[in-house]
Amino acid sequence: MTKEQTREAAAVMVGWADGKEVQYRSLFSDVWEDVGEDSNQAWNWTAFLYRLKPAVTLRPWTSDEVPLGAWMRNKTNDRWIIVHIQYSSANRAKWLDEYEHSTDGGLTWKPCGVEEVKP
Repeated sequence: MTKEQTREAAAVMVGWADGKEVQYRSLFSDVWEDVGEDSNQAWNWTAFLYRLKPAVTLRPWTSDEVPLGAWMRNKTNDRWIIVHIQYSSANRAKWLDEYEHSTDGGLTWKPCGVEEVKP
């Protein structure tokens, strides 16, 4: 391990000790999995890669991202509407807090915004 790799490994282990979520993957896989909350974590840096789990945040849609024709429903009163125009950025920010949208006729509902992963 290089000094930089050791620093990164130490940051992951200290993060885990401080209660942060950690993920791992095999050197031969692209799929990251969550490390459990076991109090006796075993680290195998020769067979696995580890990282602090990236945080996911939501931001409002830009006007180009609004899914025109999708159904949108209010989270509190279940009132449904069809999205037919982009509206203002203030309205789109309100949608993020108060509404969900569906592009499959109401079978699944998602936030009215874009998920961004922050390391």
